[in-house]
Amino acid sequence: MSQVFKQDLTDNSVRPGGLFFVELLMPKQCDMPDRDTMVEVFTKHLGPVDCFSYGAESAGFAPQNYKVHYEDNDADVPPTLMVTNCEKIDKPVLDDFDRSQVWDCPNVDELLAECQYRVFATDMLASGLAAKERADMLVKYVDALLELYPSCKAVVFGPSRKFLSRESIENHPDKEVQYDETKAFSKQYSPMLIGNYTVSYRINKKKVSHEFAVKGLNFTGAKEHYGHEYNVKTGKIDVSDGSTTLTNVSYKLEF
Repeated sequence: MSQVFKQDLTDNSVRPGGLFFVELLMPKQCDMPDRDTMVEVFTKHLGPVDCFSYGAESAGFAPQNYKVHYEDNDADVPPTLMVTNCEKIDKPVLDDFDRSQVWDCPNVDELLAECQYRVFATDMLASGLAAKERADMLVKYVDALLELYPSCKAVVFGPSRKFLSRESIENHPDKEVQYDETKAFSKQYSPMLIGNYTVSYRINKKKVSHEFAVKGLNFTGAKEHYGHEYNVKTGKIDVSDGSTTLTNVSYKLEF
């Protein structure tokens, strides 16, 4: 792809807690699973759910383990998970820019050409959840959707337009955190104060010199941000950082 794209750096808007949706891409049209099956699978992954609507066009579920508190009426209300029926794709799923970001899926063109149908799934009224709690819910939501739709071959995450094959989701043992790559380098962390030191003592003689040294790296103990990791025990996303402090004693002999 030889086309050159330019990032719009004038957009400084921050839109936390926006609408989450996924597109499940299928090679053939499929029926929506029956109500009981959907309740069973969602309960398996998300805990107890209420199915408040089920029809030919869509189905709606309320996961009871996740609650948003509304101060106006002092009520805890679960978010809404919606799933639509399978429909024919009438325009390209990814535009040229979105396609340029899919460098980690070598068969993306094959999958896009093969998959002519899709199912939409989204969450609603979930912006009030804590970020980690919502992320935990969405990871389990996608896992449940893949179990409900075994013919799904790829998933597009919105609004980032992240494209992942089914295999990359199911076969990743570490549940690697996915980032919105359209906003790369948009978050800046605080400066790090790192201090290193060297203390040496040198003895110079006529034909030889001796040097004793003590070197220390990061004696301030500053922590470095490594990223985020999915905690398989708690089912939540944890911040990964750490501090490495090293001390080295050396002796050097020079002739």
